[in-house]
Amino acid sequence: VGWDPVGRYIASQGDDRAVLVWESREWSLAGRIEEPFLRTSQKTLFRRLSWSPDGQFVCAPHAYKKPAHIAVVLRRPTGTDTSQWRQECDFVGHKAPVVVGAFSP
Repeated sequence: VGWDPVGRYIASQGDDRAVLVWESREWSLAGRIEEPFLRTSQKTLFRRLSWSPDGQFVCAPHAYKKPAHIAVVLRRPTGTDTSQWRQECDFVGHKAPVVVGAFSP
């Protein structure tokens, strides 16, 4: 679970092969991102996602893009449609599941 530094969203990632993003003012679901996580194994003890210092991106580990494990960076939506979380880039080249991603200030 990770709070964005702006204080608008909280994101969680679990065994359901998805990242859930909650809008913290009303505690409503703002996004469910599944695509990069659908082919992952469920064999990690934990997953730790991380928000960028400006709150525009969240790095989510434990994704998979054939033929390798990746960590994916998601961009927060702009405008009023909070459901459009976009996959910005991937960190590739891992031989085992990625369990932690972190930004450096």
